[in-house]
Amino acid sequence: MIQSLSELCSDVVIIDDHSTDDTVPICCAAGAKVIISPFDGLDETRDKNHLLHHALMLGPTWIINIDGDEILAPGSAEVLRSMMKLSDAAYSFRVRYLWDRRDQVRTDGVYGSFRTLCMFRVVGQPAELRYMTTGMPGNLHCTRVPAGVHGPRAHLPVDLLHLGYLHRNDRLVKYERYTRLDPGNVSEDGYRHIVQGDIPEVPAEARLKWGGPLRLEPYPASAGIAQSTNP
Repeated sequence: MIQSLSELCSDVVIIDDHSTDDTVPICCAAGAKVIISPFDGLDETRDKNHLLHHALMLGPTWIINIDGDEILAPGSAEVLRSMMKLSDAAYSFRVRYLWDRRDQVRTDGVYGSFRTLCMFRVVGQPAELRYMTTGMPGNLHCTRVPAGVHGPRAHLPVDLLHLGYLHRNDRLVKYERYTRLDPGNVSEDGYRHIVQGDIPEVPAEARLKWGGPLRLEPYPASAGIAQSTNP
């Protein structure tokens, strides 16, 4: 993730939420600035506002907000650099969910067309940029672009590659976490789409609110990403 942003961004700032692995030394070695969270417990809005505060201190013109399990698709930097010259205030990327293989993506339901605002202009915006509470436990699923960003939004022909669902074990862990923290979420259909085809209760051929039947297709653009066999 840091490497993909470093092609475009002068600074990469990460908030470390009390990790117990080698996240901090790995990030520092890759050239990122790491902010150690002073907070306890889960609150995505609070954490993003804390991270935003430190990022704004660097005086950026633009901010790109992506997660630690995402990378910009190869070749994105040139496109983004050209779009920064325009007058738009924020840009959305298409999220491609890599599934089981690094050259394969899920394309059924919402997975085939999902976009999210990831990049916003700082210069010329109101001084009060702030992420707002979501109303969900722990403020889950907080937006990537804060309130206070005013002006045109535009879709970009840029893919954000999401690796968080790449391995079955990771999908099972994410499903367990979400259903424990946010049980009975009807709008998310109980998060069943995350484990479609992975557990007997949610077969691949089922039609769900946000996906199904499960459809996986090749994604040649990911050929520039090193293959991995890690579970």
